[in-house]
Amino acid sequence: MGAVVVLRTKAGELEAAGREDWGRENGPTAVVELLDSLSAEGGRVLPMLVKAGTLMVERGRPPWVDARLLGAGNSVARHPGGPLVLLDELIEAELGLLAPDVPCLVPVLSDSPSERDLRGVALLRGRRDREVAVRVRGLDRPPGHIRDRVRRVVAAVGGAVHVVLDVGFVDAARPVRAERVVDLVSALEVGQVSTTLLAGSIPAKRTDYATSVRDRAEVELWERVSAEVDVRYGDYGVVHPNPPAVGASHGRNPFPFLHYTVERRTVSLRRKPRSDTAGAAAEAFGELAEELLARQDFAGAEFSWGDRELRECGQGRAAGAVPRWVAMATSHHLAHVAGGRL
Repeated sequence: MGAVVVLRTKAGELEAAGREDWGRENGPTAVVELLDSLSAEGGRVLPMLVKAGTLMVERGRPPWVDARLLGAGNSVARHPGGPLVLLDELIEAELGLLAPDVPCLVPVLSDSPSERDLRGVALLRGRRDREVAVRVRGLDRPPGHIRDRVRRVVAAVGGAVHVVLDVGFVDAARPVRAERVVDLVSALEVGQVSTTLLAGSIPAKRTDYATSVRDRAEVELWERVSAEVDVRYGDYGVVHPNPPAVGASHGRNPFPFLHYTVERRTVSLRRKPRSDTAGAAAEAFGELAEELLARQDFAGAEFSWGDRELRECGQGRAAGAVPRWVAMATSHHLAHVAGGRL
């Protein structure tokens, strides 16, 4: 099985996921996290999510959807069948009569799901039988404890189950961490279809403006673990594993930045605009893109939609908003992973 990449319901990541040019044959499976900012009452993010999900289903790799971050009062969560049933219905309607013989999504549960979560899975399976993913956090707990909790979920949902072991942020692939994950994978004999090791090394923020190249610790961690046990690779794309709190304010828009995936590493670029005037951020991002184009790391404009956009920005076209910066980097990352590169 291929890799797994986490995407969130934010405009940049969904714009990249909704493009036609990544992973037509061997692309990654997307774990889509529904953020509490998602709304069923207007806005553009839900239609973007449906578009991206429809594309994934058409390719035979339906999204794995995790609704844990949705509050009970969220307009998507208030759907009578729950948020996953709503999304399942919307993607099915978009596909129409040309729907392939796969479900529209795979529900993602925690290792301690609520009765409401389990009812939602039952409703989805009433619409069409499908696999279920169980996402496990808190991997420092004893392996036997985690195994027993996952077994209870498997027994409750029945059918085929995938297990996702979520390490979260990693700054280095320390041997003790790899050994702990190996022990856990070895203990998790619950009849799962697959086991994925999910981790990410993009820092939460940067305070300097020097271009840097960082090792992707998630790749080395996966290599250490997969040398001992059978486990799929998973990462968080080009964003930090922990999403910012809904409504969090940083006081000002972030300065232009880009996390560009290369083999086993990330090239990180950041610029400080010369002024606070309109267009200064776009100009600074253009300078950032121009620097990337001059590096041997640049994959070329034909590599992905995001790389084509970066070329245009590096040649003078403006792109001054965070969602577009994230979209370009995410598009490149998806194409990178779809090509079998880590």
